[in-house]
Amino acid sequence: MNYEQILGWTYLGLLGLLILVLFCNWYYLKFVKVYLKKPKSLPNPSIFYKFIVLIPARNESKVIRNILNSLKGQTYDQDKFDVYVITESEDDPSNKIALEYGYKYFVRTNLENRRRKGFALQEAYEFLKEQGIEYDSLVIFDADNILTPPYLYQLNQLKNMGYEIGVGLREATNANTNYISATAALLFAFQSMFVNKGRSILYEKVMISGTGYFIDKKIVEDAGTWIWTGLTEDVDLTRYSYINGIRMGYNPNAIYYDEQPTDLKTLHNQHVRWVRGFMTRGILDLATNKKPLYRKTPALGKWEFFHAINLFQFSEWSVVAHLVVLIGFLIHFSVTLQATYIFMYAPFIAVDVLLMLLICDFACLIELIFAGKNFKVSKKLKVLSVLLGFIFWADWLLAWIDGFIHPKKRKVWVSIEHKGQNTIKN
Repeated sequence: MNYEQILGWTYLGLLGLLILVLFCNWYYLKFVKVYLKKPKSLPNPSIFYKFIVLIPARNESKVIRNILNSLKGQTYDQDKFDVYVITESEDDPSNKIALEYGYKYFVRTNLENRRRKGFALQEAYEFLKEQGIEYDSLVIFDADNILTPPYLYQLNQLKNMGYEIGVGLREATNANTNYISATAALLFAFQSMFVNKGRSILYEKVMISGTGYFIDKKIVEDAGTWIWTGLTEDVDLTRYSYINGIRMGYNPNAIYYDEQPTDLKTLHNQHVRWVRGFMTRGILDLATNKKPLYRKTPALGKWEFFHAINLFQFSEWSVVAHLVVLIGFLIHFSVTLQATYIFMYAPFIAVDVLLMLLICDFACLIELIFAGKNFKVSKKLKVLSVLLGFIFWADWLLAWIDGFIHPKKRKVWVSIEHKGQNTIKN
């Protein structure tokens, strides 16, 4: 097979992938229809449930006051929720800070090969169980989160409507810092405004992204303990909810904020962990006929989530294969001193790379359109988040390669330092 044929088959493979992606995502037309609907006001709650707020906060004393201040400012009755800051040492300053606010702290003891957020939540849950502490739901936050005053009240609205897991709208504390934080914030604004709105209305499902959610005590009890302990425990829990038919709700009026990376190194470390988390722990479970614990998830809902996770991986692998072919050509031509071929193929390779970059930027443009008013950054950063969006998306590919080459990165949770940046524009 000559060079032209190899290149031709490579392009046919990419075209086939594009057709597959379009075919498997036709249902997002329904999401657009839902997106255009004005959100309904949720009814006032008749029951005020007891929440236990858990905050994994290893070495987070620089930012922990932000979340504790916003919890003190909640309109929800302070007697209706308790707060536990989870640390790994009695010497962690976050412990004393928690006591200053009248809250509690819990120091972990089982740390060997378990230094992840999921294991921290598991250990805290077991502690609450052993102590016989009564509550209705757990609420999970990160130390860098900031909540709007009615946030817990608005989660309680969802619980009163019968939802077993509920989440609000995720925004960024520092989206307005630079194009890196802006592009990262854009993805989550799109996820909340478009994806979670569509899933919640059509299938009673959401994508749990990070924290900011409540989960009924019964769900954890029925699972035996807090079992979602992978590198991406939020994706683990989302997948579990789809498989077992858990009712999940979304309240677009409940807004919480978290801090996004502002440098490429931190962004890359996040992506390595996320990509590996997507690839592990039951990717194919959604395609099985496993009997759900609670109720059936609509077939189209399972189809949508299954492809949303897995087509992302297939796309990464296809691009890697394509780049390997192109780089292989260049190396072969250089080694064999066939400079003529390099000049012959150079324009095609340049156009090829340019098209891949433009596709990434087009994805960011779509996100910008649907994120709407909830993407609160300057006009300059809106433009940069689209034009330089290819950097954000290209790093997903680099993260996949990095994790493949370095097995340790696929297993270890790399701690990300939060700086407490806050550029929120209301």
